[in-house]
Amino acid sequence: MEILNELWNSLVTIFTSSGFATATWENYVMILIACVLFYLAIKKQFEPLLLLPIAFGMLLVLITGGIDLSVSSTIVLCAVLQGNYLIAHPETNIFVILIIVVVAGALIGLVNGILITKIKIPPIVATLGVQTITNAAV
Repeated sequence: MEILNELWNSLVTIFTSSGFATATWENYVMILIACVLFYLAIKKQFEPLLLLPIAFGMLLVLITGGIDLSVSSTIVLCAVLQGNYLIAHPETNIFVILIIVVVAGALIGLVNGILITKIKIPPIVATLGVQTITNAAV
């Protein structure tokens, strides 16, 4: 019985320290949208290579109670990077280009993470700033 009490207390602590404890109905709508994107990507195979990583990333952000406004501009920047690289180097293997694009998107995410966690800028302000910078880079 003691183990069950400890387990219950641990679950309550995790719940109260996560974004779910302070979530509003808007957060739950966004989580529902992410789940719909998961469904479309996995079950209906509706552009699975695009929707699934986006939905998973946004779900992780929303669970923690944050928001990421720079997703669309990061996707556009990575697509432009991919297209320009393909035009400049058409003989390059597609997997090399895929790795370059994924690393570029991960670096933008790392910048967002550093701004939010280390510099303590609110997520909406940090991601809006990164969105502006990535839009200007395109």
